[in-house]
Amino acid sequence: MSPTLDRWRQRMLDLGLNPKLDGHDFPIIKHTDSLEEYKRWWGFPPRPDAKVNKVDPAKIAKIPDALVRRYVEQHVSNERIFTDPKAIRALEKRVGRFFVHVRAAPNRVCTAKNQIIVNSGNEITNYNEITIKDGGYIEITTACKFEAQVITKIQGGAAGRKYDVYVVGKPGRDARDGVNPPAAGQAAPGRDAKCDCCGGAVERKATGGADGKPGTNGFDATQDATVGEEGPNVFFFIHESFSGSGGLTFLNQGGTGGNGGRGGNGAPGQQGGNGGNGARCGGITARGGDGGLGGRGGGGGNGSNGKNGGNGGRLAIQVPEPVFSDIIVTNGRAPGGLAGAKGRFGIGGDGGRGGTFGGNHGGRGLDGPSDGDPGKPGAAGEPGTSFVNERMVS
Repeated sequence: MSPTLDRWRQRMLDLGLNPKLDGHDFPIIKHTDSLEEYKRWWGFPPRPDAKVNKVDPAKIAKIPDALVRRYVEQHVSNERIFTDPKAIRALEKRVGRFFVHVRAAPNRVCTAKNQIIVNSGNEITNYNEITIKDGGYIEITTACKFEAQVITKIQGGAAGRKYDVYVVGKPGRDARDGVNPPAAGQAAPGRDAKCDCCGGAVERKATGGADGKPGTNGFDATQDATVGEEGPNVFFFIHESFSGSGGLTFLNQGGTGGNGGRGGNGAPGQQGGNGGNGARCGGITARGGDGGLGGRGGGGGNGSNGKNGGNGGRLAIQVPEPVFSDIIVTNGRAPGGLAGAKGRFGIGGDGGRGGTFGGNHGGRGLDGPSDGDPGKPGAAGEPGTSFVNERMVS
């Protein structure tokens, strides 16, 4: 058995897992009510410069959930640790149970069709050897400790994405577009002229068609977009070696903001009703009725705003020192969501047809009063912070 595989097996045993039974590259859920056992699973090395979290134990029951998660992450990663047993017990009581997903495999080939996607909540990912080829990439969207003994990158094959490793927040949800209301059916027609029983006199004159009603306004975009999530806090370890031309490239960035929704277009005005038909009653002609006027078009609905991109998270990469120059990190700014387009006004309805024997065609209705207002785009998120062997990357 190779030395690298021995070290991978030992990490599995340290997690309380069976290398033969549990190394199948599928998340396994582990949980405990002990903060210190949870911390041992993550296995981060101690830091002599770690700060002490001096929060009052009585306040832990009242602080927001997001801050509780942050305190746990800081303690586990030895950034800011708890030393007061009362505070640790208060945190354990507040959380209840600490969960982690563990995914492991001795060897993993990563391609464009079989990427490594880490998105199962807090996750410890434990590989021995990873081979990236044929456009493969790694995407991490959740707090994670990612470990591999060896990573090999093989150029060529299918075209890949821009980066090899994406440490990114989840994108925001797009807004829903406003509804385009349907056009109404034609307005009611006029009544036809009618001769008397003998056909020599007009019993009833033709009437004009009804005027069309205004079109319904387009609906505003609904269900606002959401902001992009902040990038996760990720610790990425290559314990022994990396090889491959072009280096191992990382993107550390928040999630893209959700796009605004388009405003609905106004409905066209209703077509005017047709005029009733005229009639010849012996020597008398009963004139046809006039067509009704077309209705005015509806106004356009308003587009909604795009939301802001999320801020980047914290990425800490640890590699053997000879590999340092092969690690290339970009701290990106997540784009904000696009502005929702304005809804367009509806056109005026057509006039109704004039009845036979001289009825006039109805006039076209006016176009809708105006387009809706467009939304505004979201702002880009702020870059995260990245470190390689504890040296900050700008």
